[in-house]
Amino acid sequence: MTAQFDHPNVIKLVGVVTVGTPTLMVLQYCAQGSLKDVLLQMQFSPGARDPGIIKLLVSHCAEIASGMAYLASRKFVYGKLFIVLDHFPRISQLWDTPTR
Repeated sequence: MTAQFDHPNVIKLVGVVTVGTPTLMVLQYCAQGSLKDVLLQMQFSPGARDPGIIKLLVSHCAEIASGMAYLASRKFVYGKLFIVLDHFPRISQLWDTPTR
């Protein structure tokens, strides 16, 4: 399914193993793991307004929105949004939705 996508903020499908069970998908490696885990590891102090952190978070939001807009333009729905980090966020879990 992800093989038909070509966007910097959508994870790439490397291959599929269909022999045996379960069927396996090999996805692009993202060194930093999930965005959720990265955010949980960051130390945020109440009231802190570090311009660098704010700029990074806003940038990530814009890149995620760009990937989501691309998927919507391709008539795909992102059910449970799972974001991984490489040098920038990538959407990695996608579900096909029937178009009406």
